[in-house]
Amino acid sequence: MITVRRGLQKDLPQLLQLTKDLAKETENGLVLDDALLTLGVGRGLSTTPDDAASPIYFVGIASSDQGDEQIVGFLAISPEWSDWWATWYWWVISVFVDANRRRQGVATLLFEAMQQEADTIGVQTVNLRVETANADAQTFYHNIGFAIDDSHLVMSRGKTPSGKGIGGKDEGSGGGTGGGTGTGGGSDAAQATPPPPTATAADGTTEQKQWSLPSTDSKTITIFGYGSLLSEASCLRTCGSARNHRVAVIKGWERIFSLVSLSQLRNGNSNVDKHQIAAVAVRKSKDPTAQCVGVLFDIDEEDFEGIRQREHRYNIESVGAFDGADDTNSIDCIVFAESDDATYQSKCFQEGPHVHAQKFQGSNYTGPLWGRTDILPTTKYLLYCVNAASKLAFRGDSTMVRLNFLQALLADGVTTVGEYLERVAAPVQ
Repeated sequence: MITVRRGLQKDLPQLLQLTKDLAKETENGLVLDDALLTLGVGRGLSTTPDDAASPIYFVGIASSDQGDEQIVGFLAISPEWSDWWATWYWWVISVFVDANRRRQGVATLLFEAMQQEADTIGVQTVNLRVETANADAQTFYHNIGFAIDDSHLVMSRGKTPSGKGIGGKDEGSGGGTGGGTGTGGGSDAAQATPPPPTATAADGTTEQKQWSLPSTDSKTITIFGYGSLLSEASCLRTCGSARNHRVAVIKGWERIFSLVSLSQLRNGNSNVDKHQIAAVAVRKSKDPTAQCVGVLFDIDEEDFEGIRQREHRYNIESVGAFDGADDTNSIDCIVFAESDDATYQSKCFQEGPHVHAQKFQGSNYTGPLWGRTDILPTTKYLLYCVNAASKLAFRGDSTMVRLNFLQALLADGVTTVGEYLERVAAPVQ
């Protein structure tokens, strides 16, 4: 079983060796300086609480029966502060998986854990750079939700680590970037070029997601979001072409925390002993007056498959939503709705036994995903959703979205989120 956590100081020796392996594999046998490498990696394992700009490491751990931990892969982040928006952007600077552990989903687990933490703390976007010739890496990143934004060029000035000059007024347009940082290992081995200095254009374009698909001549699909996608920033991280994020309502539907969240179990954000392992879904309500207030957002048609994969445990249904000042005209949209284990297992088996084991059974949980009535919301995820709802207004009412979310049901079908939060005295800002 592979688990993912933040890197710790005790991980330094293993991370040093893996980083050396990464450099040799992707940079034609490059041998890194031990002293500089120790300084560079060690800074990302610092426990200094106010060193917010230091690198962040996520490590994939394989534990033995004796309790020994072997790091089988890592993902490194370099934070970047936005002065315009007073928020953090994250750059992926290194991804690597041990050669003996590749094609086993380790890289995907690392990215899922990273994105979950980014969502939890409100990171605006997660960005990375990949070589134009590395088609395998580009495919992998696209499949997990990244997309290409060709509206900007990367321009550099200074020197590469090997000492070759970059830019300069005498080099004209031929200065190049020199000394490339290859990504020859595809999805499992990638050394991303360090991020360029922050530069905000006059029109504020740094607010845009670094990775977004061009929408030229593409069809649009409208999606109804009701959980973490209540946050526009989360929408942008999920899909680069997401736009027109606005509050809307679907009638005759209700929220319910009825899905066991395998991603929360993998990331360590759940509490199994307290049964706090649930994520939210929506379902048709027995109450004809029920309504679910969420958000609509539009995406390019070619991006839909990535979102479908992200929400593969849900059923896809078409509904009519209302986002205007009245209920005159409905908008056709897609909603990812509550499912059941039989339906989901059938879907997974159609893709093959290996896919079934990986998707349905997972590596951290073997019980039913749908249908349990004893599970409770994962605390971090729940608070993120409630806080996102609190920032939205609908038809001039700044409290409606939040109050509607607090009416969501727990898996028992009786207790509401508001009642649950009062009982556990969870802080909601």
